[in-house]
Amino acid sequence: MPVAISRVIADAVRKEKAAERFYADAAAKAAEPGAREFLLRLAREEARHAELLSGRGVADFLASEPPASQDLRIVEFLERRSIGPKASFQDVLIFAIKREHASFSAYQALAEAANDDPVRKLFRRLAQEERTHRNRLETLYDEVVFVEN
Repeated sequence: MPVAISRVIADAVRKEKAAERFYADAAAKAAEPGAREFLLRLAREEARHAELLSGRGVADFLASEPPASQDLRIVEFLERRSIGPKASFQDVLIFAIKREHASFSAYQALAEAANDDPVRKLFRRLAQEERTHRNRLETLYDEVVFVEN
């Protein structure tokens, strides 16, 4: 039985809002100002994704080019971690990298399953955005965590 696109989009909006809260909470706990600003920027981008999925600004978004980023493929070597009150910055980064990778994969799958071309384009573009987030997080992980170790 096919799932209604409205239910898929509503679920995606909920996930984007949850990601926004996650990054805002992580930013509030970050000790390093650069990391805090980075996490706040991710929170704003996730809020923008929720707006896009709600139909606001879609045409401009689809007309824009995704930011270029290098895929370090660090996600493939990290084990998922849960985060709690005593989570380290490394734990938060790993959790976020895995979360963004899951979002990327979900949007890719939704794009493949979409019957409607504009919806397919939106999901593909959102997948590119999530991949960019993951790549930025991997770069931060490389610069902060690998340097420390």
